[in-house]
Amino acid sequence: MKPTTIKRNNYNRLLWWLLAIMAVPTFLPLLHTGLTNSDTIVFHYAVITHPEFGSLFDLGHQYFLHTGRLTHLLTGWIMYLPFAAHSNALFLLLVILPILLDFLLAILLVRKYSRNESVAQLAALLMLCGFAIHTGFSGSIGFPFWFSSSFLLLLISLFFLLRYKENRKRRELVLSALFMFLTTTFYEAYLAYYLVIYLILRSQYDNRLYRDKESRRKFFKELLPFVVGGLLYILAYIIVSKSVPTHYTGVKWSFSLLNTLRSWGNIILYSIPGMSFYQYRILLAGITGDPQFHYSFFYMLVHAGTTAWAKGLLAVALFYGILSAADLKTTGRRLWIALLIAVMMATLPHLLLCCSSKYVQDIPDSYVTTYFANFGMVLTFTIICLLGRHYLSKRPVIQKIFSALFACGLLLVTILTQFTNEQVMQDVKRANLRYTQAEKFLQKEKIVLDGDKPVWNGRFQISPTQTGKMICAELHGGIDFYLGLEGIYEYDYPIFYERYRNSRDYVIIFTCQQAAKSDDLYYTFFQCRGTDLTEDYRQIACDTVIVGYYSAYKSFALSILSEADSGTVQLNGMPLHSIANAHYGNIQFLNKPAMQTFTLTGKGLMPATMSISNILYPGVEPVSFRHLPPRYRKDGIRYFEHDIWKHQLRKAELDSIAVQQGRDPKEFLRGNAEWLLIFQDQY
Repeated sequence: MKPTTIKRNNYNRLLWWLLAIMAVPTFLPLLHTGLTNSDTIVFHYAVITHPEFGSLFDLGHQYFLHTGRLTHLLTGWIMYLPFAAHSNALFLLLVILPILLDFLLAILLVRKYSRNESVAQLAALLMLCGFAIHTGFSGSIGFPFWFSSSFLLLLISLFFLLRYKENRKRRELVLSALFMFLTTTFYEAYLAYYLVIYLILRSQYDNRLYRDKESRRKFFKELLPFVVGGLLYILAYIIVSKSVPTHYTGVKWSFSLLNTLRSWGNIILYSIPGMSFYQYRILLAGITGDPQFHYSFFYMLVHAGTTAWAKGLLAVALFYGILSAADLKTTGRRLWIALLIAVMMATLPHLLLCCSSKYVQDIPDSYVTTYFANFGMVLTFTIICLLGRHYLSKRPVIQKIFSALFACGLLLVTILTQFTNEQVMQDVKRANLRYTQAEKFLQKEKIVLDGDKPVWNGRFQISPTQTGKMICAELHGGIDFYLGLEGIYEYDYPIFYERYRNSRDYVIIFTCQQAAKSDDLYYTFFQCRGTDLTEDYRQIACDTVIVGYYSAYKSFALSILSEADSGTVQLNGMPLHSIANAHYGNIQFLNKPAMQTFTLTGKGLMPATMSISNILYPGVEPVSFRHLPPRYRKDGIRYFEHDIWKHQLRKAELDSIAVQQGRDPKEFLRGNAEWLLIFQDQY
């Protein structure tokens, strides 16, 4: 092997390794994946209430009867797989793995089509820079595994099609058609890709196709397997849709040309890399605390974190590194054909979607097809970059300006997209905590909601997170629905009050409060008789309240009001400070931060007035629970002993006090160090 070839191979390996490093922060936010819309919480509930795997097919059939969509009848049961094992690790695997495979196979397809390592590297770079994570009804995490795995089948179909173009083996063509048919059974919008396949097959023939009878015969034979598969699906779809009555507007056609074009254009717009920033600008405005920031993309550059900036700068460096050693020998015609294919992949999937009544009436910003279109958009910008270099090759100064502008755009898009992804997924994580931690709270306190008593849990419907509002859509946001609890649950308090206010039986109030900008949240659980209910739930009183608190902090302040100056209020048997009917205290859990639970007891407690804060009351010694972990206790005492020893006047003062009290100075010093360790948050 020639030295230049070895050097080039080593350089390519370096570029691929750097791209792999860049992929880490790109996909890392996906680890916070959870439920993001009302449909997925329905799937989650269905699996909990129907644990037998065979019932999944029945549930898919019921879902098909509800929507009248053939896709749900054929492959609807796959929607439930990520939830079937009740395993967070399996859930994340089924979410993330197909996305990673989609990226790898897409890069492989670009490499195979272009026959050029540099083009594949450039496409990989742009994919990593522009990968946007949309919540709600997106194709990446909105329906875990469902659309990302089906898109993988589409890429496999295209892979076999390119292999057929190389070796002309009929088997490859049939496999491509088979995988394309399987892909279509997941979603109607995949029908649009048959036009992409037509264009790929057509591109290998010149204009003689229209004059040469033999070429036409050969071309039609190549199309035949795809035509058969597509027609079979369309025929079955029409028969099923006519035979199954449904009120679901997603399967009903709309003939409003203007609204269809508006919907189509809008969803294409939000498929462009970087536009996720604009979609979530209000969410991001809340993070920065500046309501004016969302009017400027450049303002966000100040707020973007180190990870986003590091990724953006690495992207620019890789961009120039790829182009500096690129050997781009291609024709303008081949690039223009590739551009047409890329544009079709970026726009056509939305068209069928935007012809339905549902998405003409409610124009979406992003939807499941945004995930497919993202790959087409990346290919489009990759080819635009290659076209610029191709046609400006004889004008080096203008070519350098073009590359510099492209690099600046790449930097901006990378930073904005990465920062948006991170914040969006933090929002997803925060939205899901209210459900996962509620489950731990119930388990920790051994609370069984078996449905014998009426329960009001409407506060679970109120969320400071954007994703939480999507999960809480309609009536699918209650903890009963998430955990599959059976019983009498009510989300609307006025209805609950009117129904049970004259009952002497006990009712349950189970509520949740969540912080807007942190992971902190707390639960209150208590019982009272129906006759004790008040028109304003904030006035309800009881004698015992079970509280669950989730926070990254081990120390927090708690306050609660009672109906009157009713004496002592105890927390796990220890009294709180009281001023009139206000009761307060600092609480400290010395074990590992997690879901902490405790019980408040007192006369006439008003649970709705309870407040928990990470800002402690000054001068109030905390009520402590659990023991210090041995290693933490030993190291902490040693640390504060050394801290006291450094201040010799303080050390001498403690020694003097120890002698006056007839105590061992070393033991006295140790006791003071332990006190500082326990109450370090106060002093």
